[in-house]
Amino acid sequence: MWDGLSAAGTIEWHGVHNVLGVDAIKAHALCLRAAQKGGAWSAPPVFGGVGGLSEPHTFILDPEEDVFSKHLRPWLEQLCREMARDGFRAIIILTGHYGAAQQIVVRETAVRMSRALGLPVLGTPEYWLALDEGYTGDHAAWAKPRS
Repeated sequence: MWDGLSAAGTIEWHGVHNVLGVDAIKAHALCLRAAQKGGAWSAPPVFGGVGGLSEPHTFILDPEEDVFSKHLRPWLEQLCREMARDGFRAIIILTGHYGAAQQIVVRETAVRMSRALGLPVLGTPEYWLALDEGYTGDHAAWAKPRS
């Protein structure tokens, strides 16, 4: 059967140089690339999460400090249960939002669902997968191009 991928990110204002929802869009793009190369399946991205700056055009579903999350956590849990029910062998949840509470919710949910479902579930911010390449993330697309 397949391995499943899912992306999440807040709907947060990141300046006029970015599309609204860039956190989920960049994580979803990575999921799609991985799915194409590795024969996996990628769920549509979750546009919403924990926190976000107090700026215009930002949708805060759970407050920044809410590591218990009333919205994102249950959605991710159900996504994992459905992937397991459909026969997926492994699940990766990437977040493009770097807020501490968002990362805690994604990681903790993955650990708990891995135990509950008996299959590997990895929850991580996308930049953690490329730290050995010197990539430390690109919040709001402000990173300088590597030479």
